[in-house]
Amino acid sequence: MAYVPFPLNTLMYIVKLPLVLISLWIIYILIDNAWSGLSNIINIFLFPGYVLRITTQSFIAKLLGISPRVYALQGRGRPGAKMYIQLKDPLMATILAVSPALTALPFYIMSVFLFDMSNDIYAKLVAGWLAISVFITGFPNFSDLGFIVASIIAHNPLLQILLLWSTVILIISLNLFDILTSTAIVLSYIFLVILVNVSIKKKREIPIIINED
Repeated sequence: MAYVPFPLNTLMYIVKLPLVLISLWIIYILIDNAWSGLSNIINIFLFPGYVLRITTQSFIAKLLGISPRVYALQGRGRPGAKMYIQLKDPLMATILAVSPALTALPFYIMSVFLFDMSNDIYAKLVAGWLAISVFITGFPNFSDLGFIVASIIAHNPLLQILLLWSTVILIISLNLFDILTSTAIVLSYIFLVILVNVSIKKKREIPIIINED
């Protein structure tokens, strides 16, 4: 097999280290929310996962009866295009927020399988890059979860107060239970808030940016 120099050989084997991948995913989420320029560079290098995520959300939106719209931006700033999806209710926002995981997980498993089965060093390198790309930029991030929060606030502003109480519930739970149980309690509480909000029929719709720079 051909020799692969550092750091390519290290990058190729990160795919087999879940803890490292999770750490890189968290770092990417922080960069995506704090440094959009660097985030765009990462999306370029790891474009398969990024394209998979926004394509999945667009496809799910069409299944839910909503056609995404693309707007061209012109002006003094950097020109570009934005894709918008009108969220009918928090339930739709929740589905769109978690939908990338439905395609990212199978693609990641397939990439790891191709990585293990490949004998050629360059085939392993490409498969490893694909797996890393799908794991880091293909899974849902904080921006996706923001769909849920924004939709809840828009449809029923009073429920945002209930969401703020999730932090208090987390603190109390951590003093009574372990971290896994506490996390489950908080997530159950948030999901309950979403269900309550869905039960309150609202006809307002709010555009949410899917493809942010």
